[in-house]
Amino acid sequence: MYCPNCGTPAISTPAEFCRTCGSRLSATVVFTPTFTPTGTTPTAKRARWVWPLAAAAIVAIVATGVGVFVAGRGDQHAAAAPASPSSSSATSTLTQMRAAPRPRTKTVIRVVPPPAAPRYPQPPVDPITPVDPDPYMGAHPNVYFLSPSQNIGCYIFIAGVNSAQCTIAHYNWDEPGPDCPNGAVVQVDSAGTPSFLNCAAYPPSPDSSRILSYQHSVTNGQFTCTSAETGISCTNQNTGTGFSLSREAFLQY
Repeated sequence: MYCPNCGTPAISTPAEFCRTCGSRLSATVVFTPTFTPTGTTPTAKRARWVWPLAAAAIVAIVATGVGVFVAGRGDQHAAAAPASPSSSSATSTLTQMRAAPRPRTKTVIRVVPPPAAPRYPQPPVDPITPVDPDPYMGAHPNVYFLSPSQNIGCYIFIAGVNSAQCTIAHYNWDEPGPDCPNGAVVQVDSAGTPSFLNCAAYPPSPDSSRILSYQHSVTNGQFTCTSAETGISCTNQNTGTGFSLSREAFLQY
């Protein structure tokens, strides 16, 4: 039993007045306070799963609408914008490039050897000084001279058969003739044919007064012979043919 005015519990049920506030207890109302924890009522229990389900349904509806809208826009753009020829061509070219095998390149390094030294002595290229043939003639119309090493002695004949003949005492070449104990004889004649004649009967005659110095030439008739460090060269001036003679080689030109 509680006081309807202040809620103080009565000492005994038959009491007529409240001992605290003095109110009459005849119209006594039984006041029984109750406490219900939050979320334990049936309504609260239903609210726990109703609202999440509602929120999920709303999200699903919105997502479906957005997807339909985007799909519709995409179809419109696809229908309105056909594929350009350039993009199709580029795609086709790229596909072909990927499918086709790549050509292999090979780098070849060619080593060019240095030019070999000439096998035969070459005509001199330095300036040549002509000399007077009279000191080389003596009492004959034919010219005779020696190389500075006196290994080669030459005649330029203008009497009888015109030719330029040279005898070389020591040489290292085997062709065009065999080794000769006294040396070999070569010539160029008036017809312009240079050739190897035969083995010499005797070696060149030493004569220091008949030496034709290097880079000098002597002419007798149609033949000119030149002395150089590379050997002796004799040429038929009418035909341009001749020979070069040295210890290393015999060259006909």
